[in-house]
Amino acid sequence: MKTKDKQDEQQRHARRDAIIRAVFHQLVYVENCSFEHAYIFIGDIWGLGRSKIAQIVKAKDECPLSGYDLTKLAVLLQRIS
Repeated sequence: MKTKDKQDEQQRHARRDAIIRAVFHQLVYVENCSFEHAYIFIGDIWGLGRSKIAQIVKAKDECPLSGYDLTKLAVLLQRIS
């Protein structure tokens, strides 16, 4: 059972990291935000520190992310704000 839980956790982290990379890319390269503002924004949402976010952004993408996932995230964030 622990193996299954560990695999589930790894899969959740992979999906989270893929979303963080996509949001970071959108903020920095499309919206022209500074790196620091992107780190702060992502840190506020996911509760991660700057070093962890930098590690995630630099890592290889292991989980494919669809446009639907990003659209869903954008709608949820819009509802919250």
